Amino acid sequence: ENRIRHESCSSIQVAQIKLLRALSSLEHPKPSESNDQIILPPNTQQHEKVWKKLNGLSTVTGVLIELTIESSELSSNSSDGADLFADAALLAWNHVNSLLQLADSTDPESIEEPPPIPQPPERTSPGQTQTINKGEGENKAEDGAEEGDKEVGDQQEEQEGGDSTETDKVHEGADGEKSTTSVARAVVGPSLRQIATDILRAIGKTLRWVRFDDAFLVASLCLRLSNLFEKRDRREDAVKTLQDGIEMLYRTRTDLLLINQPSGTRWEDLHALPSIRISTDFQGSDHKTLTALEQALAYLQVDLLHALYRNILLGAVDDYRKVYAAREASHAHSRLQRTKDQNILGTKSRKQMNEEIRQARSDKYRPLVPPPSREREILAACNKNSYEKAILLIEMARLPRKSAEREQLLLQAIEYLEKASLEEELLEKQIRMEPSSQRHRIPPSPRLLMRSATQMIFTADSWMQLKGDGRTVASFALYCKEEGSGVAVSLNNVECHGSGIPKAAGETFSVKGLQPNETYVFAVAAFDEGGKVIEGIGETSLPVAALLPLPILQIWSHISLSAWEMGLTQISLSSSRKLYNVFVHEGPMVRSWEQTALSQDTLVFEALDRAPPPLLRTFAMVLCNLAHYGLSKATIDPSQDEQAPSVDVDRLRLRACKKIMMAIYVCMSIRDDTLACRAVMQLYHAVIPSLKKKTKHDSIGQTLLLAW
Repeated sequence: ENRIRHESCSSIQVAQIKLLRALSSLEHPKPSESNDQIILPPNTQQHEKVWKKLNGLSTVTGVLIELTIESSELSSNSSDGADLFADAALLAWNHVNSLLQLADSTDPESIEEPPPIPQPPERTSPGQTQTINKGEGENKAEDGAEEGDKEVGDQQEEQEGGDSTETDKVHEGADGEKSTTSVARAVVGPSLRQIATDILRAIGKTLRWVRFDDAFLVASLCLRLSNLFEKRDRREDAVKTLQDGIEMLYRTRTDLLLINQPSGTRWEDLHALPSIRISTDFQGSDHKTLTALEQALAYLQVDLLHALYRNILLGAVDDYRKVYAAREASHAHSRLQRTKDQNILGTKSRKQMNEEIRQARSDKYRPLVPPPSREREILAACNKNSYEKAILLIEMARLPRKSAEREQLLLQAIEYLEKASLEEELLEKQIRMEPSSQRHRIPPSPRLLMRSATQMIFTADSWMQLKGDGRTVASFALYCKEEGSGVAVSLNNVECHGSGIPKAAGETFSVKGLQPNETYVFAVAAFDEGGKVIEGIGETSLPVAALLPLPILQIWSHISLSAWEMGLTQISLSSSRKLYNVFVHEGPMVRSWEQTALSQDTLVFEALDRAPPPLLRTFAMVLCNLAHYGLSKATIDPSQDEQAPSVDVDRLRLRACKKIMMAIYVCMSIRDDTLACRAVMQLYHAVIPSLKKKTKHDSIGQTLLLAW
């Protein structure tokens, strides 16, 4: 504080001092400078210590969001104090996270309410109306006389009270000095939930301008913050927080791809694979694959996109419901006005009254889904990103709809997911293709090295000209355009930054400033030593979407789990097969009388070792659903004797148990004890019917032993 008064400090140093002062007040609270006496709100008096702690944390976060530091002033070095602001935000999060459950149990915060619905007056006859109006006039006159007497008395009391107040304010002591005293004013403080919400909002704002190097931690924190905002019906805050987290993931994933780009341009390295698809085959590859961090960020991005579109859709539903509420208030006001105008327009007819009753009943309806036009608008905003379209359609199907509508939406999501898978296969096939050893009239299409939402890197393959063409290729230039305009790539397509610039053979072309979720086509042109084009523009490449890929298997698992919850069994089973074929090796097909009680399916441990925990967790849930479906097929007709032998039923039951045992193994490999215990309980209930029948079979004992 002395440095601030007497020395010239930078904005970062002033911000540090303010923040340290607020942090110090957490352990050593200072008395309030104002004379207001803060009263705890209702249902909060018994949590006075918690209220004081949250109030201190709100002081810290209030300092953070009031700082006027530009992000360009901060760097990754700890000497400039950037870590201090990030650590303060994380400290506030760690403290408030343990108090959220208690804060949510108190009074809710104030939210925006729809327009009030006016209540119509009681119906009266015309004679009664005149009497009432006359009585109201007399009462108003009497009230006016009383108010006049009261005003005179109040003026006298105010004069006397003013004299006494001035006497109380000024006290003369024995030494003749005068002292003034101020009267404390009682102010009701905010509720616990309101303070917690303000702290969460401030933490989200702080993470936006502080350069924090742990993208996984910040994105996970954004996801948890959005869930808390969603519980508080703060849709806009949740959407903004999720958008910040997704933007950080995109930026970090792009930086990792750029860092891992080599200096060489050998086509055998296939460095574009991580930017084309997330490794979903797990069959092993001698080429570059994603690192564990890159996989974790990609899978976390799927969760953030699900939460983002869920909040966008729920926000659209809230806006739609407000429209209905406003219309109900408008209709109620019109009905009330018509009732008041009965003296002029006459008494309402029975038909009018029935129409008003029907209108009032219909106005009570509130929509549960957004309007179709709004849904189409949200879907169109995804542009040509098939991954995000599939995720959006899954969230649209999760809204309360009819079963046929949900099925149609999930089928559309499957179509987009298959389209994304096909695009990945075509791009991978193109980059795996060896450079042609034959002679061609024009240069071949460029080879992709890396793609992201706003940037792509290419290289030009060697070109063998036709015989007789003695011109020497000195350089290449890359050209690009958006797909779909109906015109091939030409030498005039130089709108993108980095296109149309000749470079020596072997160098890479970096095209920046691309529109996210848009598809582009590329081509190269060769130039001789004099700078003239040789044989015009080359072959056009396949359309390449400006985006980062998402794990398709994870989205398949979300379709399977969502369809299972909605009762769409066939869609759930077909989607489950996508994961089952990757992680499980099915046994050989044998004749029915040679089949064993337990299936010959085994887990592919290599795939399990390379898969990230989020995918394994959803795969374990898919296995439990498959087992539940198998147990439902093994249900015996109640009319049948329970003691009667049923080899086929027992075989189906034990094969379902095999799937549950595989799910238990997967859960234990990722140390998910909760999901593992649920699977064990499911296994126990699956074996009980066979134990009740006292069926003697080695597979039952093997099942119980493995479960134990």
